[in-house]
Amino acid sequence: MADIKIVMKTKNQLKESHNGNSQEKKPKLAASKKAISKEKRPSHDSPNRIEWGAESNPFHQKKNQASRKTAFKQLMLSIIGALLIGTIMGFSVLKLFFSDRTGSSVTIDTHLPQTTTKQIASKNIVWPSLNAVLLQAGSFSEKEGAEKMLQIYKQKGVQAVMSKQAPYRIYLGIAPDREQALLLSNSYQAKGIQVYMKTLNTPSKQMEVPHIDTELNTEGIKNGLELFHQLSTASTSFFKPGTNQRETFTHDGEWNKMHQSFLTTMNQMKPNISSNMKPLLEEMIRAFDQVMLDVKEAQKKPSAEMTAKLQESLIYYALSYESLINQIHN
Repeated sequence: MADIKIVMKTKNQLKESHNGNSQEKKPKLAASKKAISKEKRPSHDSPNRIEWGAESNPFHQKKNQASRKTAFKQLMLSIIGALLIGTIMGFSVLKLFFSDRTGSSVTIDTHLPQTTTKQIASKNIVWPSLNAVLLQAGSFSEKEGAEKMLQIYKQKGVQAVMSKQAPYRIYLGIAPDREQALLLSNSYQAKGIQVYMKTLNTPSKQMEVPHIDTELNTEGIKNGLELFHQLSTASTSFFKPGTNQRETFTHDGEWNKMHQSFLTTMNQMKPNISSNMKPLLEEMIRAFDQVMLDVKEAQKKPSAEMTAKLQESLIYYALSYESLINQIHN
């Protein structure tokens, strides 16, 4: 029995000894594997770690940055190239459709009558001299004083006209010459009104009128001046002693024809003159229109009041004519 125990003990000791040796060898083996693993794969914190596939690899980072820059440059070059090609193609298409073609000149409208643009030259319109004698009843440096005197005359039933610029003059009548002006002044002196004769003599002027499509001459302007002289003569003759006042304003229709000729010329001229002269021309047209209305009333019922009103309209026409000539001169 003792031998058996010794043998079993010896076996157990051998077994324990074997187990102990194996346990001692295993840690050493594990330690060696770890060491080898560490040598093959250094840690991320190791400054000597070089792994080509790692994101932290500096060479890998440079390569990624370079590739990204290259891709961005290629994208920008592609965009610029597309824009240039699109611009060139766009101009080519526009040139194809809208450029002057050197081929056939036949178009869809070839059968239609062709119109040519007429180059219209400027015309020189001659404004003849207007000669008349005005009966002046006062002159004022201030407009307020002239307006007060104007109201005084109107309250007395006397037709009076005030000039628009200083010195402000008050006019009571107009005549074609001094002889007839003297007859007219006698009628005012009989009423106790002192008047003075002022000669109106406008110089003849030429005015360039562009873009006149028809041959425009001075016939209408001459007819207007002739009508002015005839009506101023008729109105002053009305106050001449022994005159048949009912026959003073009778006519055979020539006055209307001269007035229409005057209006035709003025209407052709009005759209083609400068803006500063247009109001003066329009004022002259309105004054002559009023003259013709007064003539018709005087024909129906001739009277001193109606004749004085006609005189007032004739004064407005003469003053507007003078203003127009002065504007051409300036």
